[in-house]
Amino acid sequence: MNCLLVIDMQERFMESKEDLEGKIKTQIDVIKKFRAEDKPIFYTRFYKYGDIIKQIYPISDSEVIFKNCTDGFYDIHTKKYDTELKDKIRDYKELDIVGCNADICVKMTIDSAIRFEHKVLVYEDAILSQNSSKKAIQIFKFRYFLNPKVKIVKFNK
Repeated sequence: MNCLLVIDMQERFMESKEDLEGKIKTQIDVIKKFRAEDKPIFYTRFYKYGDIIKQIYPISDSEVIFKNCTDGFYDIHTKKYDTELKDKIRDYKELDIVGCNADICVKMTIDSAIRFEHKVLVYEDAILSQNSSKKAIQIFKFRYFLNPKVKIVKFNK
């Protein structure tokens, strides 16, 4: 079974506030699909960078997982891969991923997901970055240099 992981969709990380709706339309579509199929959705939130943007805010606070570093699986205080995210997604073999900061938070979380034996499906058109060229480079790296457990697809074909 799979679940959706929405990584750090906080306003602080958006390229700009302009056309925010257009930039997150695919993420909204992915979230709607998961809700319609009654599949679990988890949102990571980098604790010091504010709220998740209101357009995709979780239905329940239990879906929000606070993290203290770029990798949702790693705890910088304990210096261990032992977090709420790891506990909540333990039983899911595949993680579908959308989110922000392709070259940092998304990449680090995907690397750890692979380490913990998850298959990863990345919706390329639902990944954002503070810089569009960084996003393009990271998507290229996801596609050609990562473990075969990572699959890159477009949600809207």
